[in-house]
Amino acid sequence: MIICHLGSGSSITAVKNGKSFDTSMGFSPLSGITMGTRSGDIDPSLLQHLMHKTGMSIDEMIDVLNKKSGLLGISGISSDMRDLKYNKAPRAVLARQIFLNRIVRYIGSFIAEMGGTDVIVLTAGVGEADVGMP
Repeated sequence: MIICHLGSGSSITAVKNGKSFDTSMGFSPLSGITMGTRSGDIDPSLLQHLMHKTGMSIDEMIDVLNKKSGLLGISGISSDMRDLKYNKAPRAVLARQIFLNRIVRYIGSFIAEMGGTDVIVLTAGVGEADVGMP
């Protein structure tokens, strides 16, 4: 089974033989799929680059990655998928495409790791209500 909790905060979990087998989250909720305001997986060298470019401290960068990135940072409009769903602005479209790309990437890798899946479960606001993705 693969459980996709897709909302403002999002994660995907692979369940094998009734136990969690793998998850999209790591040490913190910053890793994994792109979320409402969280970046999701990024190249760690990006932090150094942005810190040199902006003069931000590591604490300020982590705050940006947690509160000003994800759908909000990519779209420049909103962290709420309902605001982006029918918006044709290029950055809004890009935010949805990246969100979907990361979901597909994790689902695909989990299916490969487990040798298949019997079911994919969608939960939370986006998972339950956004049937018309992309």
